[in-house]
Amino acid sequence: MCVTLLLWSCGDEGSGKADEQPATHSGGVASADSWSNYASGFFASYCVECHGAGDRSRDSTTLAEVERDLPSIRCGVSSVPIDSCGDWPPPRQFPIGDGVKPTDLERLRLVEWLESIVR
Repeated sequence: MCVTLLLWSCGDEGSGKADEQPATHSGGVASADSWSNYASGFFASYCVECHGAGDRSRDSTTLAEVERDLPSIRCGVSSVPIDSCGDWPPPRQFPIGDGVKPTDLERLRLVEWLESIVR
């Protein structure tokens, strides 16, 4: 993973591609993540198949619904235990099912974004 991050951060100076990359902080995660430029895509990729628009218990298509369930989403999406989470949901609980799972970096990025919106 470190090699991938290192390669990602090294751009060809003449191509202008380095300028197109987002600013990064710990772990190579974009520092300016938002609902519209990252989180909504994460939920569209991994959550809305079961928790889509109109779902009475969970609707992962809106920021308001995600904010409502933020503590459990944060704990269940994380790839590592978080002190404030307790026993449920455990790390990597979400997404459930047999579908494609997010990478550890995607999980970290979402958890950091979730933590940033409650500060």
